[in-house]
Amino acid sequence: MVNERTETAVPVVRIDINKDAPAERVRVVSQAVYAAMIEIANVPINDKFQVVTRHSADEIIYPDEGYLGIQYSPDLIIIQVTWVGGRTTDVKKQFYQRIADEIHAKAGIRKEDVWINLVDDGREDWSFGKGEMQYAPKTAVPSLNDKGRMADIPLSPQAKITVERRGEIVLIGVNRPQIYNRFDPDAFFRLAKAYYDFDNDPSLRAAVFFGHGENFSRGIDVDAFVPLAKTGKPFAMKEGMLDPFARSQQLSKPLIAVVHGDTWNMAHELHLVADIRVASADVRFGQDENTHGRFPGGGATIRFLRETGWGNAMRYMLTGDHWGAEEAYRMGVIQEIAPNPAKALEAGIGLARKIAASGPLGIKTTLESAHLSIDESEAAAFGKLNEQFGGLFRTEDFIEGRKAEAEGRQPVYRGK
Repeated sequence: MVNERTETAVPVVRIDINKDAPAERVRVVSQAVYAAMIEIANVPINDKFQVVTRHSADEIIYPDEGYLGIQYSPDLIIIQVTWVGGRTTDVKKQFYQRIADEIHAKAGIRKEDVWINLVDDGREDWSFGKGEMQYAPKTAVPSLNDKGRMADIPLSPQAKITVERRGEIVLIGVNRPQIYNRFDPDAFFRLAKAYYDFDNDPSLRAAVFFGHGENFSRGIDVDAFVPLAKTGKPFAMKEGMLDPFARSQQLSKPLIAVVHGDTWNMAHELHLVADIRVASADVRFGQDENTHGRFPGGGATIRFLRETGWGNAMRYMLTGDHWGAEEAYRMGVIQEIAPNPAKALEAGIGLARKIAASGPLGIKTTLESAHLSIDESEAAAFGKLNEQFGGLFRTEDFIEGRKAEAEGRQPVYRGK
């Protein structure tokens, strides 16, 4: 059984049920959901907020012909659970199964009549009374202190982006291991704030970007980004941020990316932004958005192509095949391979320290000159990325890709 801890994950449960259902059935349903939350999803004991609503037969509406091969009856029970996001697909699958099994065994309800919806949201979306945001992160937002120095953000379950100063260098880490370090909008914009603060702290000369846990990152948290993507401006920066994709503004100081484990899609694109890249031997790169009805919207169509050449880039972006450290080194995407993640981070820190020991004005001018030679010709392509990326989130193929992924089948794309 997969059993993961998601901190401060108090859920609210809504149960909609036929008004003729006996009280014992309501009790069984309520307890089945509560038990699954504790035993499967690791919700703390006594975190129980539920609303049960009884409906007449004409108020619970479902397709007469069924849906996805499932036929419903008037005993249909609709359960919606809203909780702080972060659980894996495996945990959610076990959660669904446990509830259906329990209700069937103890209340005699067909499993087909147990309909469940999970809603993931952020820690800032909850108030448990007194008009206060009890889950508001108190130290997880990077910022310059009153002396213009980038503040540390220690590793904790609440810190999606960590910051650790080490003299003239800084380590910036993505920390959502319970969801493979996928970036939701909050994590992405916190990274943008961290980059801005690093670039504007005169005491820092180089940064190392890495991932906590077993993977660097599996890229974008697609569901969390859908609302922003549909606006056509999913990655629009605000004041005090510097775009991690470096589409219109580059860091003026060196960035070293250290990657390990799964490094997919958006994560690979964030890694491509770095000036120097180090990989652990266990790294697994991927740029497979096209296989999911999406599009590499963070710059891979520009930087991956520039770094590796047309054929190498298209070989992986068009097929969705993944590749490892040796292949990445052959293509020139990474500059060093270390035997394991710890050694990779050590190597990245060593490079950052060498850079920090050099003349900062010369380093800055070197970066400016190098970017001047390539960035101007890429400006038009970067300018269209938001529109292209957001447009695909509104297509039938995008919906089919998400549906097929959830159902564990191959998608059938129609180009619409």
